Amino acid sequence: MRTRRIDVTRRAAVAAAVAALLIAPAAVMADTNAKVYQLDEWVSMSGPIASFKEAPMLASMVAAGDLPPLSERLPSNPLVVEPVGEIGRYGGMLRELRAENGPVNANHWVWEYSAAYSPDMSSIFPNALAGWEWNDDVTTITLHLREGMKWSDGKPFVADDFLFYWNDIGMNEELNPSPPSQMRFGAAAGVMAKISDTAVQIAWEVPAGLFVEFMARWRPANYAHSEYLKQFHPGYASMESIEASMKEGGFETWIDQFTTIYNPQNSPTVPVIGPWKVEGMPTDQVITLSRNPYYWKVDTAGNQLPYIDSIQSTGVPPGEAELLKILAGESDLQAPGQWGGIDNLMVVNGNADSAGYRRIQYWWPGGEQGLILFNFSHQDPVLKDIQNDKRFRVALSHAIDRDEINQTFYKGLGAPSQPTVQAGPPFHGENLFKVYLEHDPQKANDLLDEMGLDRRDGDGYRLRSDGERLRMQIYVMPLGQSNEIADLYKDYWQEIGIEIVNRAGTWDAFGAVYNSGEFDLIMFPFGLAGRPMNPLVRGEVVPVGTWFSPNAPWAAWLNSDGAEGDEPPEALKRIAELREQAISLSDEAEVVALTMEIFAILEDELYMIGAVRPPTQDYYGIASTALGNVPDPIIAEHIHEVPAQFYFKQ
Repeated sequence: MRTRRIDVTRRAAVAAAVAALLIAPAAVMADTNAKVYQLDEWVSMSGPIASFKEAPMLASMVAAGDLPPLSERLPSNPLVVEPVGEIGRYGGMLRELRAENGPVNANHWVWEYSAAYSPDMSSIFPNALAGWEWNDDVTTITLHLREGMKWSDGKPFVADDFLFYWNDIGMNEELNPSPPSQMRFGAAAGVMAKISDTAVQIAWEVPAGLFVEFMARWRPANYAHSEYLKQFHPGYASMESIEASMKEGGFETWIDQFTTIYNPQNSPTVPVIGPWKVEGMPTDQVITLSRNPYYWKVDTAGNQLPYIDSIQSTGVPPGEAELLKILAGESDLQAPGQWGGIDNLMVVNGNADSAGYRRIQYWWPGGEQGLILFNFSHQDPVLKDIQNDKRFRVALSHAIDRDEINQTFYKGLGAPSQPTVQAGPPFHGENLFKVYLEHDPQKANDLLDEMGLDRRDGDGYRLRSDGERLRMQIYVMPLGQSNEIADLYKDYWQEIGIEIVNRAGTWDAFGAVYNSGEFDLIMFPFGLAGRPMNPLVRGEVVPVGTWFSPNAPWAAWLNSDGAEGDEPPEALKRIAELREQAISLSDEAEVVALTMEIFAILEDELYMIGAVRPPTQDYYGIASTALGNVPDPIIAEHIHEVPAQFYFKQ
């Protein structure tokens, strides 16, 4: 029987049990979000949809002969969206602001996952897929595509697009030295076979029950437009033709070209299946996203989504410049960022009526401010040894005055914490990661002395084992109060004899800085997620693919059997073993127990340190009063709020 939806309340199948295990129902959001149905589900509940309709701009294109009729553009079983508020109206251009020289907000406008969390976060449902089914021992899954579904260029969305990703991207050693961990269970990637144009089958040697939830977080996706991308792949095109396109595009390697074009967030050429398509480059100040005429979702009245014709994304310096534009009414929907927070809450509220927006609450399952990433694979062997010594990390943590940070920036409403999971069952995160939080500079000094860092120069700074001053730079990512907290860290750590230099980071440069390993410390505000998302699929918690936020080279070593990266400590090897066990188990209690064991190791090792988890009042956005069907609260990431339902009331 085909699996239509993973319901976290029933947990009827092994695959559902593992995927649902760590997704607690978010009832507080259930009444403020859209609902989604497979077409047959909706018909069985409410009867058939009488007819399907399209936007006037598309109808004009059909009449002019520039576009096939709607009946040839929709799949036979489109996904049905019941909007948050009401059936919308077509038309309009939505304005948003983004960090200059940065990509558009893919989580809202671009991504479409094969499977997705429901808008109320209580289940996982077939999204781009029509459904799936497991064999009895959860080692083989059959994925069913939507018959007649098409890419934005009108080409069929078919099984070959999944095979191309699996075999020619995921398994290509130049693009991925080791296959993404989402593909691997029991340390080996599954084998994908084509069943028909609308079905593929994946088989593993061990149970792979968490695979469905992996599909709900696979970015860009576990499929790719094979017909278009083959021209850039040496497995299908000659290097002569590829090198010609590289020269034209200014790329040095075929890998650089392929990975750039493949990502629809950055590429104006690759076809998409999302509601809008990017028409510009991240370096453009203004990027337009245009309507996808082949989009495969409809509302309950049969109107093809999206309602809005286009998105205009304008790059601005984050912070004050962004805030001024919001206060001037130049954004229709703005996610939380440096422009907001508690400090600007009064001015944002006070200006709402005149600027024509309303403040909306964003819900995010993670996010410690002041979170520090270490560089456990530092190229400087002395700094590498220092950062790998747990006593150093504990000393830095005890030197932080979290109460001062909480009172100064969050009016005492935040919660001092190390990076932790979202509070609530099954992990009760409010009781986790509360170690090494006391402000105790004397304990910090004692630990550093114990490490052998007991010599100081004439300015009071500690000396390294090679006689050099202990000096470290923090690469500060801009979000919330990061810059101000970094300034406090500089003072706190100077008091214990460490010279700190803060360097302003940017979102467009972060990936290159992190992946190069050429940094001392990074301040990056996030948490370990958890409820309602499964923490075992996130690289903040466990090595996922080659990604583990405390130290990617450790993950690379684990995922290549030691062929790449740096050998991790025994504690992280144990975490990797526990994860491998957990993702294949069907007994919920056993999985929770293994996950709690992982958390205990993470808590004790202190691979990252945090300061304060901000209160909900610090995490808000705005939406134009003319914009309808915007949930409040709204989910902070991914496609849970179904942005294709947004519309302009007038």
